[in-house]
Amino acid sequence: MVDAQMIVQLISLLLFSIEIFIGLYLLKRAKVTGLTNILWLCFYFFFIVFEGISKIFFTIGRPAIGDVNFISIFYFCINLTGNIFLVVFIKFTFYLDRKSPFFVILSSTIIAKIAYFVVSIMTEIEQSLLLIVLKACTYSFIIFISSFWLSYASFSSYNKIKKQNIAPWVKKRYLMVGISAIFLICQIIPILFIPYRGSLSDPFVATLVTIVVSLNISFAILGLFAWVMPKWLKRYLNQGYKSPEDTTLSEDALMEDLKSQLAKGGNGGGN
Repeated sequence: MVDAQMIVQLISLLLFSIEIFIGLYLLKRAKVTGLTNILWLCFYFFFIVFEGISKIFFTIGRPAIGDVNFISIFYFCINLTGNIFLVVFIKFTFYLDRKSPFFVILSSTIIAKIAYFVVSIMTEIEQSLLLIVLKACTYSFIIFISSFWLSYASFSSYNKIKKQNIAPWVKKRYLMVGISAIFLICQIIPILFIPYRGSLSDPFVATLVTIVVSLNISFAILGLFAWVMPKWLKRYLNQGYKSPEDTTLSEDALMEDLKSQLAKGGNGGGN
C-alpha cells in the first residue's frame, strides 16, 4: 500500500509541473505581445512553485520547537509572497483604468505577510495557542483576500462582456478563472484544521493535506485550460458562433480588445 506521503508528493509534482508550464507559456506570451500585465501572473505561478519547493526543504530541515534556522527564516520570508504578485496582476488586468480597492488590498496583503512572518518565527520559538491561531489567521487572510479578488474581478468582467460580440472562448476564459479561484479559497477550510507541526503519518493530517493539494490541482488545471486554451477547446466553446472579424483577430489582439471593453465598463467593478 502506497503511504500518504508518497501520494502527496506525486500530486505535488503534478501541481508543480502544471504551474511551471503555465508560467513558461505566460512568459512567452508576454515577450511576444508586450503585455506586461501577464508578467505578474507569470511571476505568481513561478513563485508558488518556488514556495512549494522551499517548503520541502523547510520540512526536512525544520529544527525542534524552541529554535529556528536559516531554512525556517528563508521559508517564512518567501512563503505567500506570490499572492502579492497575484494582487498586482488583478489590478493591471481588470482595473487598469478604473477605480478599485487595489491599494487597500495590496497594503492589507503586505501587512498580513509581515505579520505572518513575525508570528511564524515566534511560533517556532514558543508554541502557544494564541500564536498558532494568529499564524493560521494571517495565512488564511492572505490566501482569501487575493483569491477572492481574483474570483470577483473575473466574474465581474465576464458579466460585463457576456452580451458583447466577443468570441465565446474569450468570455469563458474569465468564467473559468473565476471558478478556479474558488478552489483556492476553499483550501482555507482544511488548512485551518491541520494541527501545528502535524505529520503525514497521521491519517487525519494526511487526508487534510491531500484535500489542500487536490484543491490546488483543480485551480491549476482550470488555470491551464483558461490561460493555455487549446484549439479544440476554443472550437468547442465557439460552437454556433460566427463572426467574420473573429477570424482576423489573434489571441493577443483579443486580449487588448477585452481590456478596452472592460475599461469602457466604467467603475462598476471596483470602489
